[in-house]
Parts: sequence; structure tokens; C-alpha cells
Amino acid sequence: MFGFQESPLGVHHNVTNINWSKGTSLACQGVLLTLGDYYGTLAAARYFGKLGIPVYLAEWRRFVPSALSKYVTKVIRCPNVSDWQAFSDWLLDFGQRQPGLFLYPTSDDTAWIYASRKKNLSQYYYMLQPGSETIYSLLNKVKLHELCEKAGLKAPKTHLVHSEFDLQKVAEGLEYPVLIKPRTQIGSITRAKGHICQTKAELLEAYPKFMKKNSYVPEIKAIDPFIEWPMIQSFHKDAMGNTLSIAGVTLESGEIFLVRGSKKVIQRPRKLGIGLCFQGCDIPPEIAEACRLFCKEAKYFGAFELEMIYVEETETYLLIDFNPRYYSQMAFEIARDLPIPGLVYMAAAGKSAELNQLVTTAKAWKSHSKDIYSIKWLFYLFLSTALMGRNISWKEYTGWLKWLYEDQTHYVDAVMDRSDRRPFFGDVLTQMFHYVRHPFSTYRRFFRDN
Repeated sequence: MFGFQESPLGVHHNVTNINWSKGTSLACQGVLLTLGDYYGTLAAARYFGKLGIPVYLAEWRRFVPSALSKYVTKVIRCPNVSDWQAFSDWLLDFGQRQPGLFLYPTSDDTAWIYASRKKNLSQYYYMLQPGSETIYSLLNKVKLHELCEKAGLKAPKTHLVHSEFDLQKVAEGLEYPVLIKPRTQIGSITRAKGHICQTKAELLEAYPKFMKKNSYVPEIKAIDPFIEWPMIQSFHKDAMGNTLSIAGVTLESGEIFLVRGSKKVIQRPRKLGIGLCFQGCDIPPEIAEACRLFCKEAKYFGAFELEMIYVEETETYLLIDFNPRYYSQMAFEIARDLPIPGLVYMAAAGKSAELNQLVTTAKAWKSHSKDIYSIKWLFYLFLSTALMGRNISWKEYTGWLKWLYEDQTHYVDAVMDRSDRRPFFGDVLTQMFHYVRHPFSTYRRFFRDN
């Protein structure tokens, strides 16, 4: 059951009232998080735990970082999130047994699960969740680009193929290099990020192999019959070190739109990978406004991270990704007075006074230092192996270390927290176990400049 409550700011919040027993409404009892190996989950757990809000972590693994945090009230065993039906059934059963928790997505899969099953889940959980049509349009790259056109944002040039004939035809007229990229990560079995092709011959050889190796769960294939045909997209080398992250919260009325900017400084692997180090930066006002209009056009409200490549040659920003959920480097925004977990929690729970206080504090924040976010131990490992693999020089290596320790630097670490040390050891063990299990991919990731 959904109602609308007006805050002193004049903003209407989509509030879930959980009618657990006839004639009563259960107050929010805490938060339920998932995927304890995600840095965004750890950031949210620490944020809520430090406020004294009970934190429950649904996990099927034992030694993931968030499960070791002292701020997690209880770890509850659940099915693997990749088994959508089993996990959804468990969520409903747990919600019936312990109603009144705030439920918010920590991954693309959970964003889809919560959106597509919102009607049933909202009977037992507090939620701030757009519908499945909105979520799919944001997490499917083809539909995301369609939204860009409507909102006046630009995206990398993209080609769609639906047959071998299409592939041959498209390959003829491309400017290389290009990127083979999945249409979505929702329901992806292999989680492949993409493959760079330098020539037409490489594209024609790699495309069918990529398609064969990367499949989806039946639920997503039933929605989109062409989901297994990857996109072909222009590859921009600027993505290696010129990606702008715009992260924040927008609420349903659009009157609250709070963001922070950061530049991706290093990613791993270097040519096509996830962000390893970010530095805070200003967002051009016209880009911030375009992002606000984009969220409005998409009918999206809640937490988000939007990624854009800045192409120096044409001085344009190209939207490449939109995460409608908690995301990896969320601790960076929390440290810069934009507590994204708190904002969505207060909005969902109908706590208007607390929400307004968070909004006021967020608006007043100003940076007085060089703000850096990273996973320091991985940052050192990446630099050391890059040096050993001769991908960077000794001068570059020492230059990075000097940059990290310059005066007036405000450093935020994803896992190390002096008040909560155990997740750090859990992260190291988890990552090292993965590296030992996959030695060849580990070698390519750390020692080759790929």
C-alpha cells in the first residue's frame, strides 16, 4: 500500500505503509542488505550501523567483507541471488516472518527483482522503488540510449545486429577500434564487460564467440528476444582516465536532486574495467541539469550513479552507464556529506524531519581539499604488478604514490575503517581466493596492459 506524505520542503515521498495487522501500521524496523562482497553494501551497513539502525545482511557465503562488519546486526542465510525464483521466494517468506525492514537494491539483479516483484514485496518491506519498466529502461543499454535522445544527452555511437547478415553489413562501415558490449547485466550468467576489436576481421571472429559465451537467465530472455545479441559500440580511449561519475539521490517530485562529482582516475583492467581510484571534482552545471532532466524523463527516483565519458577532441560528454541502486564507491559520497543510504531510507520510512536535515547538510557541503577514494591495498597491488609487468615506468609508479600522499588530501578507503577492521581482512581473503582460483585471468588483469 502506497501513500504520499508531504515534508516541510514541499516534497512528496513515495512511502510504504506496511499493514501487518488489521488497523495498524508497522514502523520501520531496520534495513535488509544483500551481496556482502559489494563495497556499496559495506558502505551502507556502516552508515546505518553507526546511526544505531539495525542492519540485517542476507548472504549465502560466510567470509564476505560486510558479513564481518561489527555494524551488521545479524547475517541471515539465504539462496544465491543468481537463483532469482528461490531468492524471491525467500524474500517473501522472510518478510512475512520479520516485517518492517527497509529493502533497497545493491546490484542490477536485485534492482530488477525488487522492481518486478514490487507489488508483493511492498506488503512486508519499506521500499523506495520505481517500477520494472523504468528499471529495465535504465539497465538495458539500448533503451538507455533511447532515453538519452529524449533528455538531450549524448551516448557513444552504437550499432545493433540481430543476424549474421546484420553483423557483416555493420562491420563494413565501422571506424575501428570498436567494443562488443552486452545489452544489459541483468540476468547475465557470465557478467562479461565487453571485448575490444581493432579490425573488421577481429570483430567478425570475436562477435559470435562472445555471444556464445555470454547468456542470460530465462526470465530476461522471455522479455527481450534479442537480449543475447551484443551491441557494437565506438571505443573511446578517454574512458581509461576521463570518466565522470555523477552520483546522488533524486526523489519522485524532482524537487530534491543532490549530486557529487568524481573523476575515475584508474580502472582495472586499464582499457576496460571497473573504477579503482576516484578523485572528487565539480560537475558542469549544464551536465548536472541534463542529468536531473534525464531522471525525470526516465521516471526514476532514488539513489543512482551515472557514468559519462568526456571526449576531449569534441569536448562532449557521453553517457555510458546508469546504476539505479547502491553502487561501489558510495562511501565517497557519504564522506562528502551526501549520505545516500540515509536519504533513501528516511524518504521511504516517511521521516521528513530527518530527511530535511540531511538535505540541508548536503547542500551546505563544500570541499576544502583534494578528495580521493580508492581501495588502498588493491591500488598498491595494481601499481606494483603494473610496474613488474612494465606497463608503467618507475617514474609513473613513484608519481602515483606522491599524488596519493600530497598535502591537503582527504582520503576515503572502501574497506579499511579503524573502527571496523575485520571487513578489510575479509576483502583481502576473498580477492586472493579468487585470484588463486583464476590464475590466467589474474595474470592478464594485473600484469598485462589490457
